[in-house]
Amino acid sequence: MLDQRFITFLDLCKTMNYTKTAKNLHITQPAVTHHIHYIENIYNIKLFTYTGKNLILTEKGEYLRKLITTLYNDCLRIEDMIRIESQKERKINFGATLTISEYVMPKPIREYINKNPNTNITMQVENTEILMAMLNDGKIDFAIIEGNFDKKNYDYEFFSLEDFIGVTSPIHRFVGKEIEFDDIFSERLICREEGSGTRSIFEDYLKQNNRSIQCFKSYIEIGNLNAIKSLIKDNEGITFVYKAVVKNEIEKGELCELNIKNCSIKREFNFVCLKNSMFKESYYEFFDFCKKIYNN
Repeated sequence: MLDQRFITFLDLCKTMNYTKTAKNLHITQPAVTHHIHYIENIYNIKLFTYTGKNLILTEKGEYLRKLITTLYNDCLRIEDMIRIESQKERKINFGATLTISEYVMPKPIREYINKNPNTNITMQVENTEILMAMLNDGKIDFAIIEGNFDKKNYDYEFFSLEDFIGVTSPIHRFVGKEIEFDDIFSERLICREEGSGTRSIFEDYLKQNNRSIQCFKSYIEIGNLNAIKSLIKDNEGITFVYKAVVKNEIEKGELCELNIKNCSIKREFNFVCLKNSMFKESYYEFFDFCKKIYNN
């Protein structure tokens, strides 16, 4: 179990407020101060400083936060492993974005549990932003994500390179034509919610071309891929998604890929875990298996 003083430190890193941390941990505010001073004295560093009335984490404090976050999450996993050891079972608790959970992971998971029947698997499905927060908080052991993340702060491995395409109904006026990039802005865009990897990737591409979501005639935000595909089939607009998401519909002629001149978008799916975890090897064993199955 992690020393309570480090738990106090991690909570203060989140709240940046001594009063809120005291309330969260059900201790007094002087106790919070004492815990922080204890750590500072042990390592002979300054963890926090003030800029005006705002509490700021120092460079040394940020470095310690990363180390303790990994240690805290490993402690949670050790406790979990001890609880299930008598049952001779293995537990895998990870996160995946909506796209990856629906269109990438089903086959690898099916193959894995067939080979490892005593494994309990929990796959948390959220957008990239939420998954990274869950990883930092120890709610998941690792994540397989689309979209952007700060690579210098995590251990990660490339999973696959995916085509990201524009899609429309087979009866849309763009079908069978090569269109200019600017032509798409005359249409209604149907897109994922903010924070999703799919949304982030498309917004980054628009930004590279000095455009934004607001440049479209109108747009609709929906957090469900099947709902988006249904609206596109009904010719209610256009969307941009990973090709894997609409592969079956394109093959059946229910949706069509837009032919946009000089527009080629490819993005990575990545496996991500906290740096220096003692369980990294076991996480990678599952990752390597899934990657092999998916790419075959």
